Amino acid sequence: MRNPKTNPISLFFEALIKNHIGLIATILVLASCYMWINGKAFPDLLEKLDLIVISFLFGSKVGENK
Repeated sequence: MRNPKTNPISLFFEALIKNHIGLIATILVLASCYMWINGKAFPDLLEKLDLIVISFLFGSKVGENK
C-alpha cells in the first residue's frame, strides 16, 4: 500500500493533477453533496454545471477510446 504506483489514493490525486476537468467535476460534485447532506436548496446553476461538466468528462473519455 505504500508504493505510490499502486496506492489508490496516490493514483486518484495523480489523475486529478493531470486532468483539470476531473478536478473541477470533483469540486462541483462535492459541493452538491455537501448541500444535499445539509438539506440546503440547490441553485439551478449548480445543478446544470454538474451535469454539463460530468457529461463533458465522460464524453471526452469515450472519444479517447475510439
